[in-house]
Amino acid sequence: LLLFKRLNTTSSVTEVGKEIGILQPLVDQSNPLDTEANIMMSEPLAQKTITALNLKDNQGQPLAIKDFLHNVSVTNIRKTDLLEVSYQSQDPKEAAAVVNQLMTIYLENHLDFQRAEAVAARKFIEKQLPQAEATVSKTEAALRQFKQENQVISLDAEARSAIEVLTDLQKEIAQNQSKMADVNAQYESLQKRLGMNSKQAVALTALKQSPEVQEALQELRQVEVELALERNRFQSTHPTIAKLESKVASLKGILNQRVKQVSNAKPKPASQLFKLGELQQDLTKERKYSALSSQLSALSSQLSALSSQLLNKRCSAVLGVSPTRYCIKTTSKHWNNAE
Repeated sequence: LLLFKRLNTTSSVTEVGKEIGILQPLVDQSNPLDTEANIMMSEPLAQKTITALNLKDNQGQPLAIKDFLHNVSVTNIRKTDLLEVSYQSQDPKEAAAVVNQLMTIYLENHLDFQRAEAVAARKFIEKQLPQAEATVSKTEAALRQFKQENQVISLDAEARSAIEVLTDLQKEIAQNQSKMADVNAQYESLQKRLGMNSKQAVALTALKQSPEVQEALQELRQVEVELALERNRFQSTHPTIAKLESKVASLKGILNQRVKQVSNAKPKPASQLFKLGELQQDLTKERKYSALSSQLSALSSQLSALSSQLLNKRCSAVLGVSPTRYCIKTTSKHWNNAE
């Protein structure tokens, strides 16, 4: 069995934090264990193993690579970072020797690859380091010159203070956005239950204040409750049920007439009138959402203004030029890089 551990590439190059990443399972969209298994089954490693052990076939000739690979098996043990390597042979000692030799050659090949990768990465860093140092030195010199020419003493403190203000504003905006999302969800839920939007529902508010409508509505509710109870006792053809159904129809007619008198409009269904209590919640949520939206707009404007001020200060400090000559063309990408 061969156990795999993932090492941090950067750590291996810089020789800092060598323990970072060890014992992490190699499970990604493409399984690296399958790749390593294929490397073990590759012809170069097979040929090296045959040569090292001087393996022969039945005729005493050097064992062919295809015959060697036919006898080798490399499988990934399910839900582990282990590869199981085996070799079929009539001689148990030969089978063990082949497996050990193959694993030794694989590990040597793997170490050679890692060394080459580390050397290439180190060379790249060594090549880039002088350029980076030169850029840093140039920027520091420009900053010192700008401070001397403009007698700037606390630019760094100013920038930190501005960043803190921006951070607080961003947090406040995030909180307001969260509140708006919550209020909007409640608002939409109430609209769905009412079966109408707020503008349509405003026309019903006057009905709640009408004693005649409320009296008819209350009487209709009582009769409907009585009808529901009696249906549990009698069949639909029973005279009591018929009498109550007739009374419900009559009360609905009276209710519609009173609604028409109050609103001077098309009578509203009784089912909508039953939801007038929820209407007040709906209108309250709408007003709250509108207030939060206005507050968020004001915060966003304030954040944009402060961001522009801080960006201009950063550009002036680093480049030593007027914001109108350079910073006005600066994008959010440059801003992120300036950080």
